[in-house]
Amino acid sequence: MWRDTTLESQGLDSLRFSEVYREIDQRVPTLRTLLVVRHGYVVAERYYHGFTTDDLQIVASATKSFTSALIGIALRESLLSSIDLRLSEIFPEYFPSNIDSVKKTITIRHLLRMTSGFQWNEFFSSIFTQMQSAPDWIQFVVNQPLSSTPGSVFNYNSGGSHILSGIITKLARENESAFGQRYLFTPLGITEINWPTDPQGNNTGGWGLAMKPRDMAKFGYLYLKKGMWEGKQIIPHDYVLRSTSIQSLGGFPANTPYGLHWWVTPETGYSAFFASGYGGQFIYVVPDLDMIVVMTSDWNVPPPPPNPRYLIRQFIVPSVRR
Repeated sequence: MWRDTTLESQGLDSLRFSEVYREIDQRVPTLRTLLVVRHGYVVAERYYHGFTTDDLQIVASATKSFTSALIGIALRESLLSSIDLRLSEIFPEYFPSNIDSVKKTITIRHLLRMTSGFQWNEFFSSIFTQMQSAPDWIQFVVNQPLSSTPGSVFNYNSGGSHILSGIITKLARENESAFGQRYLFTPLGITEINWPTDPQGNNTGGWGLAMKPRDMAKFGYLYLKKGMWEGKQIIPHDYVLRSTSIQSLGGFPANTPYGLHWWVTPETGYSAFFASGYGGQFIYVVPDLDMIVVMTSDWNVPPPPPNPRYLIRQFIVPSVRR
């Protein structure tokens, strides 16, 4: 699908862009991939530490944006009537009559916005590991106490993203990987992924997906084109717009506003949105510049400050001349 061309032919200053490579060599030792697409052309592509274009790379929490896309497709396929459907309506088995009645008001929209209200400290406690050790991960998340009223406070929660995976499995009668192959990956020409599952066979809704960087760029391009691919509306147009516009104030770890499992920011001087994963995984979309930037990094170690996202703001976007 991708055609390769030069930076200059697509309006980027190659001399200015070369500063990106020097910066990576000097300050971003964990980077594995840098891939830039402009006007539908690959204008820059470099791999580090022995990785190549054919290697599957773990996108970490950028997985969440794929789960969001599949929720949108479930709406298109009428498996879901609305993202305001309550979890208790989908999973009555996890919401018995004696459960906190406020929990029964949690909706799919709350999960997508990261405002479910569950008490959850993903980065400074062992709760994520505890969930993965539980016999039923969805049950574990639902059993957590509430720390805020659903819909009121942003709190990053990969467990909530995993519930979304379970919703797709239950409604589609196949897990995210199979559903995604049918309605998302195959239409985009993505033929090879790896996606782990929980004990019930649900794919990890908020992390763990592995794919090739060029396929990550296809996903970004789908959103750049507002869900349209080769004349077919893969994801509903209005759902894409809602997903990539501010739905909550957001916060840690990207410290920017949040859409529906996409981060939303004007940090480049242009409206932009991005999927982000631990350690420096990015699918970064700048619609006004018709540009996509994909970065993958060693997810086993956090990158040293500053986060590699700064390369987009300080070097890549400023290299655009027209």
